[in-house]
Amino acid sequence: MKRQKGKMVFFLFFLLLVTSLFAEDSLKTNTKCTYDQIEENLLVGLSSDNEGLKFSSAYFLGEIKSDKAILPLLSLFHNGANDEMKIIAALSLCKIHSDRGIFAVKRAIKFSDSERVSRMCQIFYNRIMLDEIKSKVEVEEIQLAEEKEFNGYKLSDFRK
Repeated sequence: MKRQKGKMVFFLFFLLLVTSLFAEDSLKTNTKCTYDQIEENLLVGLSSDNEGLKFSSAYFLGEIKSDKAILPLLSLFHNGANDEMKIIAALSLCKIHSDRGIFAVKRAIKFSDSERVSRMCQIFYNRIMLDEIKSKVEVEEIQLAEEKEFNGYKLSDFRK
């Protein structure tokens, strides 16, 4: 199990390294890739038989917040071959922040067959709820009635 995780981490690191090298080369040769081309290639990768490509495509579709990927990611989330695929699909659905995806992740907390998938979905869902709460909190600046001084320091010295 640990050996398999080590291989997966190495593969992802290698993939990121190769991706960054190709991205650097494409910038040097002025080859332009549009967002639509990237999104389409990742969607094709999502339907691949290659597990590593499918995993990476699912992750990056979440990173670019692809609306076109919601249904394929939902399919991967419900029918994934293993827990890792389901977890990465749940993460990507949460990053995209689609209502359908978040609802599916919320339902998986209670109804998933895998305790690991359920636990990770709970983490992702709690993060979304926390972000929503933080966005609604307003912080007011404290106004001091008078300028106080202590040992030669004024409170205004510590304001931004």
